Amino acid sequence: MYKSTFFTNLSMFASVGVFLLLTADVNAQTIVTRASFTVSGGGNLNNSVGGNFGGETDFDDESEFGIDFIALTPLSRDRIGLFLQYTPERALDFGTDLLYETGSSLLLDLFYEHTLHKKGALRFHINAFGGAVVFFSDEDLEKGQQLVNDEDENKVGFNLGAGVGTAYRIGGVKLRADFYLLHENCDLIETSNTTASLTNNRFVLATGIEF
Repeated sequence: MYKSTFFTNLSMFASVGVFLLLTADVNAQTIVTRASFTVSGGGNLNNSVGGNFGGETDFDDESEFGIDFIALTPLSRDRIGLFLQYTPERALDFGTDLLYETGSSLLLDLFYEHTLHKKGALRFHINAFGGAVVFFSDEDLEKGQQLVNDEDENKVGFNLGAGVGTAYRIGGVKLRADFYLLHENCDLIETSNTTASLTNNRFVLATGIEF
């Protein structure tokens, strides 16, 4: 029920974002491409078997760099649009010598940004975003799913985030840097008898170009 309501609301907000982008003046739209790096992060993995709590394991997030794409349309001092982030290598460190590799992930978010201050070529902004996170299972996670006969390898959860940033205009483009906190929640393993639920926070530094 919860997931159904969440994805219904997500679809509604995403539709609003797509509508605004499609109906806005093309010349007023902004495209941002960034490389994103997880500076630090971590969380816990809650396990349950047969409906009984099976323990909580803490981990550090050791994910590789990601690729960000943001499409924005202006609303006065604000901008709204869509945010995608693809991270090709996700990995968790449970304090052992080996990393637990989960595969790749994709964020599909509605994105809001507000300009705090603008002077000349320099701009400071804050932003917030939220939507779905998709884990494309591979490596260790895929093996774990196979052990409990979890046939749905690709898992969908939710994410929320907020950040601050700056942009500096040089000619027809802007150099941009952002620092944001990203919260993720997803059931990486889910069967009628076994569940492994991930709760994770990542501090991310992203740099790129705004067109």
